[in-house]
Amino acid sequence: MPRTAPYVLTVLEQQRPMCSWTPEDIRETYNDYASILDKGVGSLISVPVVSAGETVGTLNFSGRQYGNEVLPRVLDLAKRAAPLFHKYRA
Repeated sequence: MPRTAPYVLTVLEQQRPMCSWTPEDIRETYNDYASILDKGVGSLISVPVVSAGETVGTLNFSGRQYGNEVLPRVLDLAKRAAPLFHKYRA
């Protein structure tokens, strides 16, 4: 994936979540949107897992339709997972 790809810039470098709530969001964001939508995916959420200021991984969720009400829970999960990602990274 190119370092200038939206996912890399947003999730990995800026350490911000990237959410595509609708199929239209997916079409606008992902080059491979057709294969994503063909699988019945209607929403994608990617959040960074950050430990000691460093991105040590990501959590990615795909589903038929998520709403923004799940984002706080996903961010909390990423925060809780950070020590494990840090401990077991290669």
